Amino acid sequence: MLRANVGELRIRLADGQTTFNGAVTTTALTGIQVTSNVITVNATMTTSGSGVVTFTNAGLLTINGNITSDGAVTQNGAGLVTITEPRSITTTGDTVSFVTGVTLSGSGGNLVIDTTVSGNTAGANVSFLSTVHGATAGANAESLTIN
Repeated sequence: MLRANVGELRIRLADGQTTFNGAVTTTALTGIQVTSNVITVNATMTTSGSGVVTFTNAGLLTINGNITSDGAVTQNGAGLVTITEPRSITTTGDTVSFVTGVTLSGSGGNLVIDTTVSGNTAGANVSFLSTVHGATAGANAESLTIN
């Protein structure tokens, strides 16, 4: 996918590979929902109108682009996740959750997860229901900041 600016985006490819090489922007409540074997995000994803971002991945989910969501950000598939740093995932007081193992990649980078955007000082829960680890050996090679 090169670029999309739509009300909503729903992709369901049970055995396929879905790659986003261009920015995706949605304006509807359903936001961005991707179900695929392998998912690669190489550009920004932005939702408004309380839109969510949901990844249901059987294989690897690779996040190489920032995510700005007006709703929750959820990874709920059986596949693992790799997030290339530096990277940010932000919501407007909505949850961020990963159900499988997450690898942070990008020596010296930082992943910022911020659920306090747009004046929502209370924020929301950030959940990692499995392991989180860095791909680069050495102290502080990758880091994680949660607001």
